[in-house]
Amino acid sequence: MRLNRSLFVLVMTLNTAFATSHAQTPNIQTPITLQFQGIALPAALTLLAQIADVELSLAPNLNGHVTQSLQQVPWQQAFNQLLSQHQLSATQQGHTLYVGPKAPPVTSGPNDPSAALSSAIFQLNYKDVTELATIFNLNNANRDTRHLLSPNGQAYVDPGNNVLIVYDTATVHADVQRLIAQLDRPKRQVLIEAHIVEATDGFSQELGIKLGAAFQSNRLQIGGPWPQTNDADGANGTNPTAWQLQQLQPNINLPGPSNMAALSVFGRGANFLLGLELSAMQLENKGQILSSPRILTADRQTATIESGDELPYREAESYVSTTLFKKAVLSLRVTPYITPDNQVIMAIAINKDTPKGNGALSIKSISTQVMIEDGNTLVIGGIYEETSSDGVQKVPFLGDLPLIGGLFRAKQQQQNRQELVIFLTPNILTDKIPTGVQ
Repeated sequence: MRLNRSLFVLVMTLNTAFATSHAQTPNIQTPITLQFQGIALPAALTLLAQIADVELSLAPNLNGHVTQSLQQVPWQQAFNQLLSQHQLSATQQGHTLYVGPKAPPVTSGPNDPSAALSSAIFQLNYKDVTELATIFNLNNANRDTRHLLSPNGQAYVDPGNNVLIVYDTATVHADVQRLIAQLDRPKRQVLIEAHIVEATDGFSQELGIKLGAAFQSNRLQIGGPWPQTNDADGANGTNPTAWQLQQLQPNINLPGPSNMAALSVFGRGANFLLGLELSAMQLENKGQILSSPRILTADRQTATIESGDELPYREAESYVSTTLFKKAVLSLRVTPYITPDNQVIMAIAINKDTPKGNGALSIKSISTQVMIEDGNTLVIGGIYEETSSDGVQKVPFLGDLPLIGGLFRAKQQQQNRQELVIFLTPNILTDKIPTGVQ
């Protein structure tokens, strides 16, 4: 209640003070009358900034309360008095005032210019300033563990404007500037072109034979979790930490056994022919392209492609039935890592959910980490789905006759086996972003 009363007194006195100025916005030289009674320090500073229409950024953990009464003093004088009483300093950059604690007095002699403390504001253009705070260990209250800063130095971040404010010596300012110049750089970007195909059994094997001899690449390394792998001849793999493709046979048998995951990689020359083969696949009803997204992501940033439905199911508890929803999706997550020699390491996770009724899902997933050359195409297969259907083939009319109808009809059981094949082509971008990118 006392806080509200003090704010009310302040507003009333300000209205009285500016009644003769035709309600113009006060400036820093306009006389104002203030009466604070136990108001929190950040609130008092914010209110003063609003009076003069000044943008204000406050350092974290500003504590204290203000009890002050000033009569017809310029705004600048009132602001400076408030800073002085609470051992604060202000630094201006553009239209923004940054207010934080004053640096403690230095212990070096007055003739040592390198020991003089001053404030510097560093604007970051690409990197998040909060990440830089972690690198500098600014969030640690123990001054001895803060990186780069001198024993008397202080620093804090302004996430809203993405700036770092450092109160320290000129030597520290130079060190911080050099480090920021190394870290604050635009991230390289990767355009990932994907084809998600559902094809009949045998399609990927035919594709491997057609493209393998002419366009096989020998720059493939595999690592990370890959529980289901197979060699070129379909035998069980040994899960090495890294494979070189030249250790395998020239033409990869892409599908492999039904319980295996399979992969291959083709060079740039195969991309055009791959598009023709996928078009022919659809014309011959050997499969369909479920999705062909092109997604742009930064280096070391995860790109996610997801498509599916939410399936309703009922759950009963304490004689109450509730309808819930469960996602059944086909998802692809790719995180690219660009190496210094322009190779692309891709951390890949593929998940395919198939509804089985009554809220049950059949979940199939693959995860791996692969390094290929920029512009090459990685092929991942080995996710199969088998369906069976029963039917009756009969001679019209005769097949429906009693007793002898069985002679004119026959039961048929069909087994369909389809494979999910993923084609991924990473392209490191150097100039403009291509059109049609998600």
